[in-house]
Amino acid sequence: MKNIRNAFTLIELLLVITLGIMLLAAVVLSVKNAQTKGQLSRIASDISEFRKVAEDIYYQEDSGYENICAGGTLSPIDSRLVDIKKDIEDKMKGSIICYSEKENYCLSVDLPGVNYFYCLDSKGNFEKTDSNMCVNANSLCVGGP
Repeated sequence: MKNIRNAFTLIELLLVITLGIMLLAAVVLSVKNAQTKGQLSRIASDISEFRKVAEDIYYQEDSGYENICAGGTLSPIDSRLVDIKKDIEDKMKGSIICYSEKENYCLSVDLPGVNYFYCLDSKGNFEKTDSNMCVNANSLCVGGP
Protein backbone atom coordinates (compact mmCIF):
# COMPACT_ATOMS: atom_id res chain seq x y z
CA MET A 1 0.00 0.00 0.00
CA LYS A 2 1.34 3.40 -1.02
CA ASN A 3 1.44 6.23 1.60
CA ILE A 4 0.51 9.58 -0.02
CA ARG A 5 1.57 12.75 1.79
CA ASN A 6 -0.66 15.77 1.11
CA ALA A 7 0.16 18.08 4.03
CA PHE A 8 3.12 19.89 5.57
CA THR A 9 4.57 18.60 8.78
CA LEU A 10 4.65 20.80 11.88
CA ILE A 11 8.43 21.25 11.56
CA GLU A 12 8.12 22.44 7.96
CA LEU A 13 5.46 24.98 8.96
CA LEU A 14 7.55 26.25 11.87
CA LEU A 15 10.57 26.59 9.59
CA VAL A 16 8.62 28.65 7.05
CA ILE A 17 7.19 30.88 9.79
CA THR A 18 10.65 31.41 11.33
CA LEU A 19 12.16 32.36 7.98
CA GLY A 20 9.30 34.79 7.36
CA ILE A 21 9.84 36.46 10.72
CA MET A 22 13.58 36.77 10.09
CA LEU A 23 12.97 38.40 6.70
CA LEU A 24 10.42 40.79 8.20
CA ALA A 25 12.88 41.80 10.95
CA ALA A 26 15.58 42.51 8.35
CA VAL A 27 13.20 44.70 6.35
CA VAL A 28 12.08 46.64 9.45
CA LEU A 29 15.71 47.30 10.46
CA SER A 30 16.57 48.47 6.96
CA VAL A 31 13.63 50.88 6.92
CA LYS A 32 14.54 52.24 10.36
CA ASN A 33 18.17 52.82 9.31
CA ALA A 34 17.06 54.56 6.12
CA GLN A 35 14.69 56.77 8.10
CA THR A 36 17.46 57.80 10.52
CA LYS A 37 19.86 58.56 7.66
CA GLY A 38 17.16 60.63 5.99
CA GLN A 39 16.58 62.64 9.16
CA LEU A 40 20.30 63.27 9.62
CA SER A 41 20.57 64.47 6.04
CA ARG A 42 17.58 66.74 6.58
CA ILE A 43 19.12 68.20 9.75
CA ALA A 44 22.38 68.89 7.88
CA SER A 45 20.33 70.67 5.22
CA ASP A 46 18.47 72.71 7.86
CA ILE A 47 21.77 73.71 9.49
CA SER A 48 23.15 74.75 6.11
CA GLU A 49 20.04 76.87 5.56
CA PHE A 50 20.51 78.37 9.05
CA ARG A 51 24.03 79.43 8.10
CA LYS A 52 22.69 81.24 5.01
CA VAL A 53 19.96 82.97 7.02
CA ALA A 54 22.45 83.98 9.74
CA GLU A 55 24.75 85.54 7.14
CA ASP A 56 21.82 87.39 5.53
CA ILE A 57 20.76 88.79 8.91
CA TYR A 58 24.35 89.67 9.85
CA TYR A 59 24.79 91.83 6.75
CA GLN A 60 21.29 93.35 6.79
CA GLU A 61 20.96 94.22 10.49
CA ASP A 62 23.04 96.59 12.62
CA SER A 63 22.86 94.04 15.42
CA GLY A 64 24.85 91.40 13.49
CA TYR A 65 24.10 87.88 14.69
CA GLU A 66 22.70 89.08 18.01
CA ASN A 67 19.02 88.45 17.23
CA ILE A 68 19.20 85.05 15.51
CA CYS A 69 18.92 83.22 18.86
CA ALA A 70 16.63 83.95 21.77
CA GLY A 71 16.21 82.05 25.02
CA GLY A 72 18.66 79.32 24.00
CA THR A 73 16.88 78.47 20.75
CA LEU A 74 16.19 80.00 17.34
CA SER A 75 14.61 83.43 17.32
CA PRO A 76 11.36 84.16 15.44
CA ILE A 77 13.01 87.27 13.91
CA ASP A 78 12.92 85.70 10.43
CA SER A 79 10.32 83.38 8.91
CA ARG A 80 13.11 81.12 7.61
CA LEU A 81 14.36 80.59 11.17
CA VAL A 82 10.81 79.76 12.24
CA ASP A 83 10.57 77.18 9.44
CA ILE A 84 13.92 75.60 10.40
CA LYS A 85 12.86 75.40 14.04
CA LYS A 86 9.51 73.80 13.14
CA ASP A 87 11.23 71.28 10.89
CA ILE A 88 13.77 70.19 13.50
CA GLU A 89 11.65 70.34 16.65
CA ASP A 90 8.14 69.52 15.44
CA LYS A 91 8.68 67.19 12.50
CA MET A 92 11.89 65.41 13.57
CA LYS A 93 11.48 65.73 17.37
CA GLY A 94 15.00 67.14 17.67
CA SER A 95 16.21 69.78 20.07
CA ILE A 96 17.99 73.03 19.22
CA ILE A 97 20.48 74.93 21.35
CA CYS A 98 21.41 78.36 20.02
CA TYR A 99 23.34 81.30 21.45
CA SER A 100 24.28 84.50 19.66
CA GLU A 101 25.79 87.92 20.12
CA LYS A 102 26.77 90.64 17.65
CA GLU A 103 29.83 88.88 16.17
CA ASN A 104 29.35 85.20 17.10
CA TYR A 105 26.85 82.39 17.29
CA CYS A 106 26.80 78.71 18.15
CA LEU A 107 24.06 76.28 17.09
CA SER A 108 23.75 72.68 18.25
CA VAL A 109 21.12 70.15 17.17
CA ASP A 110 20.38 66.84 18.85
CA LEU A 111 18.20 64.22 17.17
CA PRO A 112 16.67 61.42 19.27
CA GLY A 113 18.17 58.02 18.59
CA VAL A 114 21.69 59.12 17.67
CA ASN A 115 24.63 59.53 20.01
CA TYR A 116 26.00 62.82 18.74
CA PHE A 117 25.15 66.43 18.07
CA TYR A 118 25.45 68.51 14.93
CA CYS A 119 27.23 71.75 15.76
CA LEU A 120 27.72 74.95 13.73
CA ASP A 121 29.51 78.11 14.83
CA SER A 122 30.05 81.55 13.31
CA LYS A 123 33.67 80.69 12.51
CA GLY A 124 32.51 78.14 9.92
CA ASN A 125 33.05 74.96 11.96
CA PHE A 126 30.37 72.37 11.23
CA GLU A 127 30.90 69.03 12.94
CA LYS A 128 29.33 66.03 14.54
CA THR A 129 30.34 66.15 18.20
CA ASP A 130 30.05 63.72 21.10
CA SER A 131 28.33 66.29 23.28
CA ASN A 132 26.72 69.70 23.08
CA MET A 133 29.56 72.14 22.38
CA CYS A 134 27.37 75.27 22.58
CA VAL A 135 27.48 76.81 26.05
CA ASN A 136 27.53 80.43 24.83
CA ALA A 137 27.82 82.45 21.62
CA ASN A 138 31.63 82.22 21.65
CA SER A 139 31.67 78.39 21.75
CA LEU A 140 33.46 76.63 18.92
CA CYS A 141 32.34 73.36 17.36
CA VAL A 142 35.52 71.35 17.65
CA GLY A 143 36.26 67.88 18.98
CA GLY A 144 33.97 65.71 16.89
CA PRO A 145 33.99 61.89 17.11
